[in-house]
Amino acid sequence: MVLLAHELGLGYAALKKISKVLGIPALHLKAYQRHDKRVTVAEIERGLESLHRTREQVRQAYADVDPDVAELLREDAEAVINISVSFDGTWQK
Repeated sequence: MVLLAHELGLGYAALKKISKVLGIPALHLKAYQRHDKRVTVAEIERGLESLHRTREQVRQAYADVDPDVAELLREDAEAVINISVSFDGTWQK
């Protein structure tokens, strides 16, 4: 239930309402806070893992198409490489 509330961007008050509608007892506030903290930490860790995998895939893709980048990464696996990023800033307006 805490994960559901967290994923929907809801807080404890909303979780109490959901519990009431479902006819089940609501968590105590302290229990909710403990579980919410664990869920938050797990989501941060999952997000960091995803960013790390993405970073490695982008680095590998650039190394596959650019021999200079491949050589740089062979010499220093943590080297900073320049990548191209295109975006359209007008959609925000």
